[in-house]
Amino acid sequence: MPTTNTGPKLAPLPMQVRPVLGEGIASYIQRLAQANHLSPDELTAVLCPRGRARPPELHLLAQLTNSTVDALRRALPDAPGRVNTDPNRAGPFPQRVDHALPSLFDRVDLLMALGEALHFGVHRNVLRHRYPRLRRHLLRLALQHQPRQHRPPHLR
Repeated sequence: MPTTNTGPKLAPLPMQVRPVLGEGIASYIQRLAQANHLSPDELTAVLCPRGRARPPELHLLAQLTNSTVDALRRALPDAPGRVNTDPNRAGPFPQRVDHALPSLFDRVDLLMALGEALHFGVHRNVLRHRYPRLRRHLLRLALQHQPRQHRPPHLR
């Protein structure tokens, strides 16, 4: 019985691009197309043979990127068939923080504190004094769930 994985095997694209941490599949396809001097529409037409309204076929993307379907599922958070292994990563804040901050003002304070911590390297104890309404454990939990970024040399 034929499956969707059978059919002509696609040759890998000449320029390979790695997915960026937390990058969506549409953004990855766009960067892959740009690196190979293709339009995103041309690449999407190859990856979505059943129509653009459907998600891209991961087995086709794996062939073009010379990767495996499992590796793409792990790297791309919105890849079809991906199982969310961490329920705390569903939104911009972990679920525990999301439920504990019903007030819009508390959410704004938390976003401001996270922005200061990310851009200026402000320590969480300093943030706790600047934003006294935020509970200490929520601030710590939110800071732990932020993606790591390259720190400027003056903050090392």
